[in-house]
Amino acid sequence: MTTNKNRDNFDILVNSPAELSAAYASWYKQTLTNPGIPWGIPAIDKYVIPMRPGDLVGLVARPGHGKSSLMAYLARAEAKRIVERGKAGEEVIVYVTWESSAEEVETFFLSDGRWSASDIAWGRVPYEDIARRLVKRAQFPVWTIGHSIAKAGRPMPRMTLPAVLGAIESMQADYGIKPVLLLFDYLQLIPVANARNRIEQVLEAPPLIKELAMRVGVPAVCGVQASRQVDERKWKVPQPYDCQWGCIAGDVEIIDAETGYSMTIAEIYANWSGRLSLHSLDMESLRLKRGSFATKIKRNPQEQIYKLDCGTSGTIRANSRHQFLTPDGWKETCELEIGDLVARANNLPINTDSAISNDLALIIGMLLGDGVMVRTLTLSNSDHELHRAFSDAVIREWDGELETSLRKQTMWDVWDATIRRADGRIFPHGNRALNLFKKLGLFGQTAANKHVPRFRLGDSQAASLLGGLFATDGCVTFRNKRPQVSFFSCSRQLVSDVQNLLLRLGITSGIRAQEKDRKMKLWILRVCGYDLRKFSDLVEIPGRKGRVLSSFFDAHSKDFGRSMGDLLPAEWNLEAIEIIKRHHLRSRFNNVKGRAITRGRMLQIAETIDSAQLRKFANSQIGWVAVKNIKPDGFEHTYDLHVPNTENYIANGFVTHNSSIEQAADKLFGLWRPIRTEPIGAEPIEIEYTEDNRTAVLDITDTLLIMQMLKQRGDAGRKTWGLHFAPQYLRLEEMRRIDPYELETGGDHE
Repeated sequence: MTTNKNRDNFDILVNSPAELSAAYASWYKQTLTNPGIPWGIPAIDKYVIPMRPGDLVGLVARPGHGKSSLMAYLARAEAKRIVERGKAGEEVIVYVTWESSAEEVETFFLSDGRWSASDIAWGRVPYEDIARRLVKRAQFPVWTIGHSIAKAGRPMPRMTLPAVLGAIESMQADYGIKPVLLLFDYLQLIPVANARNRIEQVLEAPPLIKELAMRVGVPAVCGVQASRQVDERKWKVPQPYDCQWGCIAGDVEIIDAETGYSMTIAEIYANWSGRLSLHSLDMESLRLKRGSFATKIKRNPQEQIYKLDCGTSGTIRANSRHQFLTPDGWKETCELEIGDLVARANNLPINTDSAISNDLALIIGMLLGDGVMVRTLTLSNSDHELHRAFSDAVIREWDGELETSLRKQTMWDVWDATIRRADGRIFPHGNRALNLFKKLGLFGQTAANKHVPRFRLGDSQAASLLGGLFATDGCVTFRNKRPQVSFFSCSRQLVSDVQNLLLRLGITSGIRAQEKDRKMKLWILRVCGYDLRKFSDLVEIPGRKGRVLSSFFDAHSKDFGRSMGDLLPAEWNLEAIEIIKRHHLRSRFNNVKGRAITRGRMLQIAETIDSAQLRKFANSQIGWVAVKNIKPDGFEHTYDLHVPNTENYIANGFVTHNSSIEQAADKLFGLWRPIRTEPIGAEPIEIEYTEDNRTAVLDITDTLLIMQMLKQRGDAGRKTWGLHFAPQYLRLEEMRRIDPYELETGGDHE
């Protein structure tokens, strides 16, 4: 949203302490004389901070519940104040419409006590009356930006927000006027450059509107259409989560990019410290960023949860409006179909110092795989080479103070290696290994609840831990004559932890469950394709399995097949075909439309043609997995993280979006006209305040408007008002203020 005039004038963004001090003094002095734009209703203005330059105010409602007419009321009310100040030739209100023509908007401002906007729209008003009103209207400082029927047929630019900014700047330059309030009708209709679908438009528009308000130096009010779920509730005032585009269930896991810890979003909410480092996707380069930070987290009321199942590639649970990245852009859960592709991260790097040594990481990995950690720390395995590696690691880690004792089991060809003190004592007292495992929460783990403890691991230590795990519970299998490395466990959490450790090394894997003829579900993790070469290069497996795997990799290095993230979507292949055609290389690269393309082939084409776009596709750090099933999965609280700049984050490995009008808005109001949903004469509306168990009752009338303040920056409280609103006349009056505290005390509560 930059203009040619100041595209490169970046120094205007820099504010030195001296400049900022002088600017703040001037700004504060101005707020004392002109505090901002009020609503003009005493009961509202008592609690709502006036709208000030740079503010973004959202009016959230279902269709027909007063978004447009309430914005027109605000425009008319402020225009009257401009006239009263004698500034009609200098200050103006700007009403920007995508929903209606400029002529249709004009009917709002021509109505009065005698003729309503409906009368004017139906043509019931004599032309002479309209002509007289138009004379007065010409002096009324409300300007409209939008498509005019009178100008139909003439070339018109697309009304993106940069175009609106250009129109405002031309108004200022050509007419010498200054906007004092911007109104946008409405959010879901605002086109955004390069947006590929409606979802992307809505996700990108709020921060752009906020930026435009800051650029012009005025407050902006934007209508926002709430989701259909509002209609299913008894209390039909939209809430903040009704204008969000998606939230995830509490069991969804997120990786802390600084520590490598895997935490559910419910845990993050319960232990929120104000900031969380995580991974997000740079949409320009399609590379993953480790330095993104979540600055807010929100928990929403219970709602319907859907489970998105991508087979061995993973699952994630979210509401119907949560957005996932697809080859066609962002799509909601409810818009996805079986077979659609969604993006998953191929690499989640962690750059941290390790809290443990490679030897201790190896020991922990072995004991998590084939260990008993209940009374003693014992490794049970038939591989003598593995036992030697285990014993050597124990001696090195504890400088000879501890060692292992080897004992053969009576019924099986399995040997038990127990960590003990060098003097032969094996009891917990005085055993540093036992004390450490208790501190890490490992001691006492059973097969079904094993997990990798939360400690900082460098990449080298993560590889050692994986080496110990695969040396014990790993194996090599074949599928369609292609080799695979597998890891088996009864603990779903341990398998998930192993997948996350592999992902930080850039190795993708899949997980599936096996229940046939088993009392306990068995979880199987598999690494296949070219990821096997990465695995063999980065993960050193001790013992007999490691030796066998190394020789196997050397013998079958060309037979690995494709990795899980190796195929790129057909949409990208189609773009490659178009570029190939332009370079007249169709005979050399005979790509087939409608089919996926491998990264290797995409990179080969990119290098031949020297195409930056195709090279970006080939080197992207996301893989594409197909949706196998989508089904309802109960009702739960949902959560949303706010990640500035990238506006997305990695959850359960999936690339998910987080943006909503609530995050960009300074104030947010929910609107409900009960006449639109309830018949006149119906039972009065009983408003429930669950936080303090108090209620208020309102009779339904054709002018009743219930307005609730959902958000005000710096104010955690909510206020609700019952108002008389006649949208056809743009009249708004206080009926009564609904405050749960008044019902008990009879007075105001602040």
